[in-house]
Amino acid sequence: MRGWQGAQWGRRLAAGVVGVMALAAVACSGAAPAARPSAPEPAAGGPPAPGLAVSAQPAPGEPIKLTVPYTPLAASSLPLWDAAEEGRFTKYGLDVALEYVGGASAIIQAMVGGQWDVGIISGGDAALNRLQGGDMLLVGSFVSNFTLEPWAKPEITQFSDLKGKVIPVTRFGTASYFAAVAMLAAGGLQRDDATILQSGGTQETMTALVAGQADAAPLGYPWNLEARKAGFHRLTPFTELGDYGLFPQNVVGVRESWLQEPRNRDVALRFLRGLDEGRALAKSDVAVSKASLQKYTKVDDAAVLQETVDFYRAYFPDSLEVPEQSIASMLRLLDNPAAATADPKQFYDNRLVAEIGPPAR
Repeated sequence: MRGWQGAQWGRRLAAGVVGVMALAAVACSGAAPAARPSAPEPAAGGPPAPGLAVSAQPAPGEPIKLTVPYTPLAASSLPLWDAAEEGRFTKYGLDVALEYVGGASAIIQAMVGGQWDVGIISGGDAALNRLQGGDMLLVGSFVSNFTLEPWAKPEITQFSDLKGKVIPVTRFGTASYFAAVAMLAAGGLQRDDATILQSGGTQETMTALVAGQADAAPLGYPWNLEARKAGFHRLTPFTELGDYGLFPQNVVGVRESWLQEPRNRDVALRFLRGLDEGRALAKSDVAVSKASLQKYTKVDDAAVLQETVDFYRAYFPDSLEVPEQSIASMLRLLDNPAAATADPKQFYDNRLVAEIGPPAR
């Protein structure tokens, strides 16, 4: 695999053996939630608030500039990439600049500080923000399952065997972190029954596995192929684990207070319209998705591009709606005492998705 397994992989592998020694142990916040900010809109799923209706077409004049941070740098981001590359945001009067940021927690922190208004994140950190008194709100989802797979050393044959083992994840709060927690839960284990370490990136996670410094890890495609070549095997996939496999992995997050302004709501609607068309492209147009994947990941092996696109297409839904069950499953993985009794509906709002209707072809 020329672009992925070649020079880049070699450089990362050499550097990662040193870098993996700096892996940090998990320390998740257990702070009690503060009171939610008041909001004039009705509960998620209700009718739009009066006075906030907007036109489906952008107003004449210059496009609205919008920088959108996103994570991860993986094929699960294809709906976002396809929308940008095929001009679907421009179609709705937005000049969107995509900015990759490693980890949802960093994105949310910057959004809370006002640096960005719309972000593509994983749902776990957004929910923790809300439980702790913040106003992050999920308004769309294009991956609501773990697209990662659990890979382990040959002697680990079931999830309960992970007790006492080392599991690297890219960063705390990312989908890989919550996937690791789900792996432990599927084996009847708690998160502190294993050592979850922060590697800094998927390539660094692979380096830890290959170097014998880790025992198992959640991996996406095509890293799972490398794991197999290195002698690891796949445990029961998340697709066969019921609720343990459900998770709002790639979601659109905004601040609820920001969304209250009519102009901002208009921007959010335009963004979701463009993203929904990107979602449709990612499900149906292999050529467009292969070109996007090659551009953003720098992979140039035709077979890997084809297999990766084929693998992820099955995960992209028919709508950007946030499934309530994925939120409920996520709450069971959060290290916050309030999560166990929280109402899933307080974390998402599907009214914008309902308003945009089906995507144009």
